[in-house]
Amino acid sequence: QSLILAKPGQESTGFRRAFASVKAHELSHQWFGDLVTTETWDDLWLNEAFATWMTPKIIEKFRPEWDIPTQRAASANGAMRADSLVTARAIRQPITSNDDIKNAFDGITYQKGAATIAMFERWVGPDVFQRGVRRYMREHAHRTAKAADFLGAVSAEAGKDVATPFQTFLTRPGVPVLATEVRCDAKGARLSLRQSRYVPLGADAPKTATDPWQIPVCARANDGKKESASCTLFGGREGEIALPTCPRWVLPNDGGSGYFRTAPAPKDLKALLGGFSKLTPAEKIVTTNDVGAAVRAGALEMSAVLELVPTLARDENVHVRDLAVQIVGGLRDGGLVARAELPAYTAWVRKLFGELAKKNGTKALAGEGEEAKWARASVLDLVADQGGDTALRAECTNLAKAWLADRGAVEPEVLGVVLGVAAAYGDAALFDAYLAEAKRASDRVDRERLIWALGSFREPTLHARALGLVLSKDLDARESVRILFASLRLPETTARAYTFLTESFDAIVARLPRDYGAGFPQVGAALCDTEKANLIEGFFAERSKRFVGGPRQLTQSLEGMRQCGATKARALPHVATFLRAAR
Repeated sequence: QSLILAKPGQESTGFRRAFASVKAHELSHQWFGDLVTTETWDDLWLNEAFATWMTPKIIEKFRPEWDIPTQRAASANGAMRADSLVTARAIRQPITSNDDIKNAFDGITYQKGAATIAMFERWVGPDVFQRGVRRYMREHAHRTAKAADFLGAVSAEAGKDVATPFQTFLTRPGVPVLATEVRCDAKGARLSLRQSRYVPLGADAPKTATDPWQIPVCARANDGKKESASCTLFGGREGEIALPTCPRWVLPNDGGSGYFRTAPAPKDLKALLGGFSKLTPAEKIVTTNDVGAAVRAGALEMSAVLELVPTLARDENVHVRDLAVQIVGGLRDGGLVARAELPAYTAWVRKLFGELAKKNGTKALAGEGEEAKWARASVLDLVADQGGDTALRAECTNLAKAWLADRGAVEPEVLGVVLGVAAAYGDAALFDAYLAEAKRASDRVDRERLIWALGSFREPTLHARALGLVLSKDLDARESVRILFASLRLPETTARAYTFLTESFDAIVARLPRDYGAGFPQVGAALCDTEKANLIEGFFAERSKRFVGGPRQLTQSLEGMRQCGATKARALPHVATFLRAAR
């Protein structure tokens, strides 16, 4: 209902994009899932990864102005974050229980699967790959199929073995990381490659060495006069790609289409960042995310990411700018800003985005395109909340009150931010107004917005009241439980939410549908505190077994928490140093 229905005049840009994406995905299942059906649960990816891969192809034709290639790069990064867990599952995972089925509907099956398909599509060429897909459809129409059938069809059309390299990504968990170095000497110009499995701080290294992936790698070199891409199928521990000339810089993942992290040698990373303006928006996002991954692995310090932020914040592309917003906002949300550094942090936020937030305001500007409308909310949220802009906070409060009386008073693009910022600095009167409206709202979307906003109140007494609503008979528990997850914005509200959850666990679970509680360990993991991991594990160890998919979600939540805690401990002093220098 919430994906297909919206009141006239209240369809935000984000709503339209979400609807189009889901519609395209589900229509794709007429082919990937209905015309050809998977033979077993093991090959769920033949349904879901393909529908996810197909979606941006449709949307690019439908709305090219939505900059889908850049969004695809961000999606692949999300999959890599999940795949960075040592306990990550493979795309093609043997299914032996209901737990496995429940856990198979995740970012690995969908986003990693789609990114892997896209990578090999580029390797064989889109036209050849399309012929392989059509052959697969013809040969198995109205019947079942398995992974080998699809990979065999593509291999037949490509005239080479696609199955073997594809299987290295299909059956192995984890993200490859390519350490690269430009070498120019009497032997010529080349890019050396060394691959391994990416392992972040706080993770236990896998007990057995990962066999090498067979990775389609395309590196783009710029020699100051022209650019050229050199490609290879890299399947060893070490190797190299020949370059036509000694370059100024090399981008090891041309187009950002490869499902792997890159770790250029320090001199090469410096050179690449010097040519940052020459990269496409998708490549800028992939390069920045790879730098962030190196920070989480302990190979670089947090300052390496923060130094990129001003450049990202000035970029013409709204998705690149939004990445800067995410990085800056994630500092405080992730507990990386010490109390003593808060003044410097808020000043830095305003320096980066204050002028843009004031220019954008809370209403669409004349002649403004959809991309600008879409990006307005995140900048408003960052500057009003973390940038400490009291004028914008007051405007959000006034608009929130106006919206309670008139649903047309606030533009849909910024409504969620307006309600949330007003709540974050709101009083008991505003809390009571939100609650009264949530109780009487007949529109589900409005009610869910209000319930989420109730979880955004930060004053301790009001936040405690909000948490208590999870047990209130006045609201449907399937909706009010969102207050727990809305509370995970700041360390202090996260701590209160976790305490409430543990103290009221049985009562909360009793009000919810069966197996809903499988995801509750995520509330504890959001504490990002390595020292509390054993405590959280002790609380959920037996309880998670009550829910389908629960044990694995607990294991992965704990691993994510330990990784987050290790990164936080290392980054804190470097963030402090950076903020002092940025004043």
